[in-house]
Amino acid sequence: MENVALEKGEISLELDDLSRCDGMIGNGNIFGPTLLKYAKKMNSAGQLHAERLLLNQLINQLFSIGQKRREEIPQEWQDFELIFPGTVWRAPNGNLLIPTLKWICTNDWRWNLIFSFLHYNFSANTRMVCIHK
Repeated sequence: MENVALEKGEISLELDDLSRCDGMIGNGNIFGPTLLKYAKKMNSAGQLHAERLLLNQLINQLFSIGQKRREEIPQEWQDFELIFPGTVWRAPNGNLLIPTLKWICTNDWRWNLIFSFLHYNFSANTRMVCIHK
């Protein structure tokens, strides 16, 4: 449905704690459609940005000796669920989905790209990744 383009060259990403988003409901939660309106105003990043961050992590792990390090996901971001609502997909059943990076332990701790249902409420632990210009 929507997918923010990936810019050429270096970009800077930052987290938005969603505290300025109109439409907060109890316990700091935000309803999905309200989040989308806010995301457009805040220049939110999309799936391609999430994939670039994951790829940079992998490249840095594989080629860590003598190579210039690429931009990685900051360690302090591990405390949050990172959403990238610059991309919105529609599932076959009609649900809207947005890319989300979560720090999850399967066999070891790592970032995982999942797709969150937009109709759910996003918690106070959620941070939106935005493109800083």
